[in-house]
This record gives sequence, C-alpha cells and structure tokens, in this order.
Amino acid sequence: MANIPKLQNLLVLIAGKSQPITPDFNTDITDYQCLVPVDATNANVLATPADRRDNVIINSIDITQAGQTKTIPLTTGENMVPIILLGADYTNNTYRLNILRDDSSFDLPIIV
Repeated sequence: MANIPKLQNLLVLIAGKSQPITPDFNTDITDYQCLVPVDATNANVLATPADRRDNVIINSIDITQAGQTKTIPLTTGENMVPIILLGADYTNNTYRLNILRDDSSFDLPIIV
C-alpha cells in the first residue's frame, strides 16, 4: 500500500514574521485558515514535505526546488491556496489554506 504524502510543516509569513494558522498544524489535518492584517499585500507560504522526495505544488507552481516557499499576492477577503504534494510513488495529497486578509471596514459602526 502506498504512503500518502504529507507536510512536515506549514507556515504563513508576512514581512518575515510567522502568522498563526487555525487549527494548529498537524500533519494529518488538511484544511487551515490564517487571518492577516488588511495592509498585508503578499504572504509567503512555506510548505515542507515530510518526505524530501515528494514535490510540493502551490497555486499550480512546483516549488520543490525553490525551498518550498511561494509568494501569494493577497486580495481583501478570502485567498484560497491549494497545496498539493506529489509522492515519489505517484500518490498525492491536497492541503487547503485559506488566507483571510482582514478588511477593517467590516468593523466600522453603521451610522443611521
């Protein structure tokens, strides 16, 4: 039976600082969310495979040779980032990261 490729680590970096993801990273959980400030225009996603022979693809770009980091341009609201792992034995696994760029205008009071 083939092993399902998994991530060893998943980080979202804004200006070089790690941002919290929800839930906390666990190699067996494949759906994550990260809330970033409204002034964040890009996020660097770092995805490290548990097996170094596996390829990592983020937003359709193979980043395996690029140090497992991909810069994601952010729009206000939801930014869905698929992270696909392709195993050396041709198995695959998909992680989903939703980066939510906060829009502080949602927090403004309504004036009547």
